[in-house]
Amino acid sequence: MWKVQQIVSNTSQPFVVIDNWFTDDELKSVKAELNHFVSLPKEVIERSEKGNDVARYNDGKSKSYCHRFYLDKIYTEIGRDFSPTIGCRYKHFTDDFKKSMNGVFKNYMQFHPQINDTYTMLSYYENDDHYDTHYDNSVYTTVVWLFDEPKQFEGGDFEFSESKQLIKIKNNRAVIFPGIYQHKVKPISMKDDKLSGKGRFTISYFHYINPAYEK
Repeated sequence: MWKVQQIVSNTSQPFVVIDNWFTDDELKSVKAELNHFVSLPKEVIERSEKGNDVARYNDGKSKSYCHRFYLDKIYTEIGRDFSPTIGCRYKHFTDDFKKSMNGVFKNYMQFHPQINDTYTMLSYYENDDHYDTHYDNSVYTTVVWLFDEPKQFEGGDFEFSESKQLIKIKNNRAVIFPGIYQHKVKPISMKDDKLSGKGRFTISYFHYINPAYEK
């Protein structure tokens, strides 16, 4: 069962935290998919700092250091129906989710019914990986954190840079916020460098308003 926190009163940038985002069955399927991707040879896994679609400083230096998988590009249009990670986008359009968002973003457009397009990205963080302060191009973003327990790393917490609101990383925890919020991921420190695949997974659902889908 979801455990929802509406963080409104103690911050200038309200957001929502939902624990137990995936059901037990969903979690098994999603983790199997994530473990497959991270088990691929390191030379074929894209590093964020080498890609074009990443936030950068004025001098061109990347703000992001992690492994990345653009799931909507990896799968064919038909194949996306077989991806449990992509398939779980449905959770954003349930009545429970709508209730969780009710009254939070008073100064912003409500999550529904304007949002009509979602893009899915997987990030994987190991030793020293991090993401410096940046914002997303999405209208709203959902990030979901997953890792094996007991946790085999230190750090990796999430912070809204302007409001200084720190959110401790927790397995199967989701955070929903307007993409315009400046945010960052603190560096990861693995307890054992040989524990490949035991780092921090982030599933990012980027939500947009796509005019092509409007009636």
